[in-house]
Amino acid sequence: MSSETKAQRRKKTVSDFDALVIAAKAKRDAFIQKRSERIARLVIDSGLGDLDLDDKALKKEFASLRERFQAS
Repeated sequence: MSSETKAQRRKKTVSDFDALVIAAKAKRDAFIQKRSERIARLVIDSGLGDLDLDDKALKKEFASLRERFQAS
């Protein structure tokens, strides 16, 4: 027989799943924040932040860069 107590075997509730979702969203947000900070640091260090490019042009160049390295 298992050494689990009745409390440990209780059925999951909606609140249990809500807590898991909240925790997962927090991890996702932290992950996105770290990636954003990395990209921003690279943009600034490379001098791209100093160029007078609108968001559309910069996004196009990032897409081009992504395509170049994905093809490799």
